Amino acid sequence: MSKKHKFTRKEAEDIMETEVRNGYFWADTRNKYYLQDVIDTLYNSIQGNDYLVECVQNQNSERLKVVCGVCKTVLSSYDPFISHQNGKSHKKVLQQILCPKDPNLDNKVHRKSPKEIKGIFLPDSLEDAIDTSEDIIIGVQFLYKEVIDGEERFTCELCKKNSDVKRLTKMEMLRHLQGRGHPTRYLEKKFGYSKVRYSDLDYEIEKVADEEGCIHGDIVDFTKQIDKIDISGESTYKEQLGSIRTKLEAVKIPSIPKKSTEEKNVGCWEDDFQDMQLSLDHLKHNDSIDIVAGDGDMQSLLIHFNWLLADRLVKYYNQHSDQHVYYKEDRFNMEEQCQKIRNNATKLTPYVSSRK
Repeated sequence: MSKKHKFTRKEAEDIMETEVRNGYFWADTRNKYYLQDVIDTLYNSIQGNDYLVECVQNQNSERLKVVCGVCKTVLSSYDPFISHQNGKSHKKVLQQILCPKDPNLDNKVHRKSPKEIKGIFLPDSLEDAIDTSEDIIIGVQFLYKEVIDGEERFTCELCKKNSDVKRLTKMEMLRHLQGRGHPTRYLEKKFGYSKVRYSDLDYEIEKVADEEGCIHGDIVDFTKQIDKIDISGESTYKEQLGSIRTKLEAVKIPSIPKKSTEEKNVGCWEDDFQDMQLSLDHLKHNDSIDIVAGDGDMQSLLIHFNWLLADRLVKYYNQHSDQHVYYKEDRFNMEEQCQKIRNNATKLTPYVSSRK
């Protein structure tokens, strides 16, 4: 083996421009290692290049040739070698080696099916049950949940006018969603279906699920929308809030009964009047006012209730000669009651507004 030469870059460039350009240089196999050292200095020092000088049989004699290990190309003299080194083909292959393409990427974007199981929800939750259900479920965006006494309860806003779907357990709500009524109402509400035939319902449900999917995130928790308030006393915040809402939902303003002017005792409204009085008296407690201040819907309902009650009493007062309403053994002046209720609403309005 010939002794390895050590060239500076300048020396190697000069050799390439003078000796290597000459055709006789390639015909002398003794220049093999000499040429290899020059190529190593100028070209194999570039990352990715792999040129190897070899002796090959050419008709009746041997001569030098350079093999490009990157492109697997044989170069027989100076000009082909320089053309190949500077050519687009060699540079393209070199670029692919130095910057390999991510095998996970291609020219096509693969879109996952929206109804594909996501597996991102808490185990044993309603969201997870919907995600993994064998039945296709749509219209989940109409659900909301509340945590009552540590247990999740679910309400379907879409169907609550047509069926009793308020504050159901997880399994009860899952059965509701898997039934026929919920998806039918969803198709009618969102897509304007006037009537869906029973035989076509499964096809329409699957078509919607292909576009929208079944569930994408957690069901809205209304419990988290209520500000937590520290309340002193034996009863908890949720118990007091539930008690007030139950009372308000139970109050019904009665229609004005038709009475002749000869009837002196206005002994009606006893049960309803008692409920209304209890609800109004409940507002006197500071902790109850704090609860109401955290719920805008309850504020509006209470104020509206006060004014409506006063208006009804005024109408009743105008239609009857008796100026009093009787409750058990008590006797109330209607005009005084109307003014008292109006004053109550007037005081309540700015107070609860300032608490928002």
